[in-house]
Order: sequence, then C-alpha cells, then structure tokens
Amino acid sequence: MNNRNCQDSGPFGRGGEHPVAVMMAFYGMLGPAFVEFAIARANRLSLTGWIREEGNRVLTHIEGPEALIGAFEMACCLGPLEVDVQDWDSTEVVADPNLSGFDIRHSVSGKV
Repeated sequence: MNNRNCQDSGPFGRGGEHPVAVMMAFYGMLGPAFVEFAIARANRLSLTGWIREEGNRVLTHIEGPEALIGAFEMACCLGPLEVDVQDWDSTEVVADPNLSGFDIRHSVSGKV
C-alpha cells in the first residue's frame, strides 16, 4: 500500500489558482433562463464580472482563478435544461480592478 502524504495529491488538485480575466460569448436559444443560470454559477464559484444579452448571444466578462473560470465555462456550455447553447467562445482579456461581485449589464436596446 502506498502511504502518500495527503498534501502530495499528485497532479490533480494542483494548479488553476492563477487569476485570469476572460470574455465569453454564448450563442443559441438562451434568454433569461441562461442569464439567471450563469449568474448563479458565477456567484457559487465566487467569480466577479458581468453578463449582458446582445442579440443572439450572451456576453460575459468573468474574473477569478483559472480553474474556477473553467468550471464556469463548462457549466454554462451545458446550461440549464430549458436552453440550447449551440456555440461559445472565450478570449483572455485585461482584468478590471473596479469589479466586485457579478452583475447584469444592459445593452443599448435596454435588454439584459
């Protein structure tokens, strides 16, 4: 039997703490259910940023540890049952030092 120190967890559980800022765009049949889902996931993961609907996509600026950003992306790609995420993309961006929490930003048309 291999007695490993619990602090030596191997490659899993290491890394991913590097802070990143990412702009993600999700496309498909999304709407308010997706926005609410994404906000709940961001809050659960203690990420900061914002979300906005823009025509046929939902745009998010999200900041936090790299591993948690990945978890957010995976959760949103799957989405809640009542939406259909057809595509998404993400790009690393410059962090916004003025962010706190995760909020909704309205588009020029006044939509969420």
